[in-house]
Amino acid sequence: MKDIAYYNGKIGRIDEVQAPITDRGLYFGDGVYDAAMVRNRKIFALDDHLDRFYNSLRLLRIEPPMERSELAATLNDLVSRLDSDAPHMLYWQSTRAAAHRKHAFPAGAKATLMAFAEACPLDRHDHPYKLITVEDTRFLHCNIKTLNLIPNCMAMQRAVEAGCDEAGRGCLAGPVYAAAVILPDDFSHPWLNDSKQLSDTRRRQLVPVIKEAALAWAVAFCTAEEIDSINILNASILAMHRALDALAVRPGHIAVDGNRFKPYADTPYTTVVGGDGRLANIAAASVLAKTSRDDFMLAAAEQYPAYAWDVNKGYPTKAHREALRQVGPSPLHRLTFAGVKDL
Repeated sequence: MKDIAYYNGKIGRIDEVQAPITDRGLYFGDGVYDAAMVRNRKIFALDDHLDRFYNSLRLLRIEPPMERSELAATLNDLVSRLDSDAPHMLYWQSTRAAAHRKHAFPAGAKATLMAFAEACPLDRHDHPYKLITVEDTRFLHCNIKTLNLIPNCMAMQRAVEAGCDEAGRGCLAGPVYAAAVILPDDFSHPWLNDSKQLSDTRRRQLVPVIKEAALAWAVAFCTAEEIDSINILNASILAMHRALDALAVRPGHIAVDGNRFKPYADTPYTTVVGGDGRLANIAAASVLAKTSRDDFMLAAAEQYPAYAWDVNKGYPTKAHREALRQVGPSPLHRLTFAGVKDL
């Protein structure tokens, strides 16, 4: 073909391939793109372009439309269909979804992928060029109803989104805790990160900061008995649901650390692997869940001092395992966990 286009699996001439009118790229500019030169049906520096493309998707929290290797194969297949070895420009973009117009991320968002290649004669490089510089005023024109609304979309998402995280999944004793936090759009703090990466002192210094700044926050838990009854994954999710139930503000979206969750009422949700190190609301939930659980285990250590929970917080340290062998499990131990059930 002289020129060629792709949209979500359909291939044809540029003037034949169509995108739905509800594509968020049309009315929000909610997407990312990249472009590369093609000559002799070979894409120039494709790996470098894909690095930038997938990093842009990550920063906008758009789930990739396909794996990197599959996208590379799709683009290479596209240019192989060109009827000329002449220079072409290959352009591709991914938008968050095709969905009805709401600023916050749509439920079950499935990213779109569009690509096309068209002839693009190379400019001459054997003569000098004259350049001018102009001020970048893209973000100063609030009086213009532009279609570039990514900042608005990201702000709305943060305004209605509750971050959820749990603490204590890997412990041999005690409850699993979870927290839900809704932060204002402009909140940031240099210390806020995955609670596991922070010292206990830092976590405790952050707790009042988070609680004061949050639009809403809540902490909940599932007991060791509940964990034994429904397993740790289901108990972790149930604790998150209980934290969401306790929020004073109903979230419009939920961001959950990890890759497993169950629907909460009719509220859309997104699972984010490593979210406690990427999103402020999940990081804040991580801090509240961790400190709340630590407080519980510190109190429990006074009642059951043999297990040194004031130090290990119920995690399977050598000292904790040795105490289990010597005195057996307490009423707070998870009897279905390896290291406890086989005593």
